[in-house]
Amino acid sequence: MYQSLGNSFLFLFDDAGDAVVDGSDARAWCRAAAADGLIRARHGTGAVDLVMRLWNSDGSLAEISGNGLRCLGRAAVDAGWVPERDLVVATDAGTRRVSFGAGGVVSAEMGQPKVGDGGHVDVGNPHLVLDDEDQDLAALGAAHPDLNVELFRVGPGGDAVTMRVWERGAGETQACGSGACAVAAVARARGLVGTIVTVHQPGGPATVELRPDGTALLSGPVEHLGPVEVPVA
Repeated sequence: MYQSLGNSFLFLFDDAGDAVVDGSDARAWCRAAAADGLIRARHGTGAVDLVMRLWNSDGSLAEISGNGLRCLGRAAVDAGWVPERDLVVATDAGTRRVSFGAGGVVSAEMGQPKVGDGGHVDVGNPHLVLDDEDQDLAALGAAHPDLNVELFRVGPGGDAVTMRVWERGAGETQACGSGACAVAAVARARGLVGTIVTVHQPGGPATVELRPDGTALLSGPVEHLGPVEVPVA
């Protein structure tokens, strides 16, 4: 199991490409390991190094996870599947690139966050970004079960925001990588921050770089928590 900023993921490396996994498996395994999600990895073809499929802890499928994507890159290198270099990963939200930096930092290109009306943001998965004015995060999550909900405030310090998140299919979590990108994009669109944003979360800070082409680069630490035994029917 690997984690980044308190977001933890189980990995199934499907060497043969024929592993059968469904939502009930993901739910049981995540419950047993107290993980936020399960990622099945397969070898890619052509320019694609890896193909990932992500289940939330409740067994529902998710298009992408920024922290899960970065953890996958580290886990795949550690498993000897790929060398430590820039990797191209196919997700249900499209292909993304993962790269490795010093001190255990792993970065993922997250595509272009599309900021819409009313705080809605598309980062390959759907988000609702709202001002954190002591709102009830759990109630908002229940009212918007098909969205990831983030509440944010500006600061502390310049070019920084602080957020809490209710993740679709997982509930309140310590961090959300795609949510960090969504919040940074909204704060930037309002003129509250610059192009490199520190996003503080309960699990720790991530860095989001909002590039001139409109895409976002998410960076943060990844940690191997060790092997986990889960029940197999």
